[in-house]
Amino acid sequence: MVAQNNVEKYINNGIAKYESKDFHGAIQDFNKAIEINPNFADAYIGRGLAKEGLTDYSGAIQDYNKAIEIDPNYAEAYNNRGICKHLLKDYEGAINDYSKAIKIDPNNNNYYNNRGLTLNNLKDYEEAIEDFTKSILINPISAASFYGLGLAKENLADYGAAINYYTRAIAINPNLSDAYNGRGTAKAWLIVHSGATNNFSEFREKTLQDFNYYSEAIKDFSKALEIKPNFAEAYFNRGFFKFHIGGDTNGACSDWRKAAELGDSRASDLINQNCQN
Repeated sequence: MVAQNNVEKYINNGIAKYESKDFHGAIQDFNKAIEINPNFADAYIGRGLAKEGLTDYSGAIQDYNKAIEIDPNYAEAYNNRGICKHLLKDYEGAINDYSKAIKIDPNNNNYYNNRGLTLNNLKDYEEAIEDFTKSILINPISAASFYGLGLAKENLADYGAAINYYTRAIAINPNLSDAYNGRGTAKAWLIVHSGATNNFSEFREKTLQDFNYYSEAIKDFSKALEIKPNFAEAYFNRGFFKFHIGGDTNGACSDWRKAAELGDSRASDLINQNCQN
């Protein structure tokens, strides 16, 4: 009984430290729990999550493997392992894990949502839409799944539908920076494709005169950055459309420089091509 109480104490301490983003401290507590009871699957799950927090995805997978070895029907372990495989770009492996989680617990919308995101990365947009839709049937207020629908529709060049889904995601979660960034790109591409061309310069004057989506798109990118100041992709996108639609080279270069500082190599290429040092 004393040993079990100690395990629970270390688990609870580990969870508290994980939630406060003290990932190293959390790992130490989960280690102590595992030393007392090496067959406690939850301790491996907790340590895996803490390793994820440190971006040690391979280490996290090892812990999820152990949790699954102890309990082969632990749906969360498969889901968490799938997330790590996705982040390591093992998309097929991630889909296999999400599918196992769904087979064990078909009523958890997060598993469908995560599989949808991975299918989207594999450009299997129609199947991704099916998963996001299933997620919403289970949880009609899943902002992440409405965001996923927007992403898939945008990739299918259905920009109007994408804007609608991103807007629904934002209505549920006004702090979802990815949804603002996505809605901004969908609005900007809608401007470009309204003229059935990818020639930005040809339609620059027309779009500025005839559409308000450009300014709305810029506002969406700016809102994304207000929520998440180190959002490299939002800086890149805002700069991209400032340059190609707005003709604002100085503003574009400023955004691209910030994106490059945050590690976006695409921005570095555009700076070299279009910006004076």
